[in-house]
Amino acid sequence: MRLKIKILPGDYTIFKLPSGSGLPEWVDLTRFYSITDTGEEMSIICSGEATPEDHPHECSMKIFKIDAELEFSLTGVINSVTSPLAENKIPVFTVSTFNTDYFFIKIEHASKAVQALEPFHDIEYYGW
Repeated sequence: MRLKIKILPGDYTIFKLPSGSGLPEWVDLTRFYSITDTGEEMSIICSGEATPEDHPHECSMKIFKIDAELEFSLTGVINSVTSPLAENKIPVFTVSTFNTDYFFIKIEHASKAVQALEPFHDIEYYGW
């Protein structure tokens, strides 16, 4: 399955907050953001600009987005991206939405990730 993958502009950070935390004012609601609360912890992914350093976090992430609406009946979509990355020892953090899947890769691995994925998928990006 050959997919179109678009690398979104900007740098993103993944934060860990206590479960039940309110939406912090520093989350930029005009750009991509994702909030998940499991009852044990809250994870927030948002623009890495002007965000606090006082929470556990991973910064300088690039977003690789599958640029298509995916049907729930499809199988192997995440595997088709993560397998080439794993073979190249590139760590990845994934988030799925109703429509599609997103892959977060540290900026220092982004070029290598593009090289690993290009034989299998169509990559669209405009530099880092």
